[in-house]
Amino acid sequence: MYRLIIAALAIAILIGGWYALVTRGPAEAPLPEALMSASFSCTDGSSFVAEFTEGDMLRVLVAGELVRTLPRVEGDGQRFENEEYLYVFAGEEASVTDKGTGIETTCTQPLDQNNAPANFGDRGEGAGEAQDASAAVSANIVGTWRSDEDPKFVRVFAADGTTEDRYDGEKVATGAWTAALGANIDVEALPIESDAVYVRIADGEELLNFKVAALTPERLELIYLGRGNTLTFTRVP
Repeated sequence: MYRLIIAALAIAILIGGWYALVTRGPAEAPLPEALMSASFSCTDGSSFVAEFTEGDMLRVLVAGELVRTLPRVEGDGQRFENEEYLYVFAGEEASVTDKGTGIETTCTQPLDQNNAPANFGDRGEGAGEAQDASAAVSANIVGTWRSDEDPKFVRVFAADGTTEDRYDGEKVATGAWTAALGANIDVEALPIESDAVYVRIADGEELLNFKVAALTPERLELIYLGRGNTLTFTRVP
């Protein structure tokens, strides 16, 4: 009797394993390793990571999730296309075209003084040049940012060029902001680097100058030239 019970349990385990294999299917093969990757922030407020793999394939990830895979096609620049989207990488930028709507969006790599952006070569005559870093900052800094040092402090960079500082939910200051390359700023008293990007905030009669040390979809790092201290922020969704 004991042997019959053991045999019945073994058969039940085998049947259960077979059923699980049939219903789940075989395990998914791991994705091929990326040969190169680059992050992009787009003018429509979206962002993505482009991963380039063997076989001339492009993987597009959004928030860490794979959303589409496209093969490389012939044409100017590095072009990847399927039935729904066209991605073209040239210089340090990318353009994304939704073929359903015909809308083309320009995307730039986040500014980070510690990491040089990827350069994808020429797209054609006049293309493939280095991105206008100040324009990239102007496009991607717009939004609400919370201080990492003091979570009660929030700074808003509005698309109309105005700023608003809030503390513990209360508005404490307003101003106007601009972004410019150091080469276009004439301030002898400050340590300006010609190829760096600076954000300038006019707060009443005072002009505050910040060097942009890093700007990604989630993180903003500013160096206040008045004191030399670094301010870090996280974007508020």
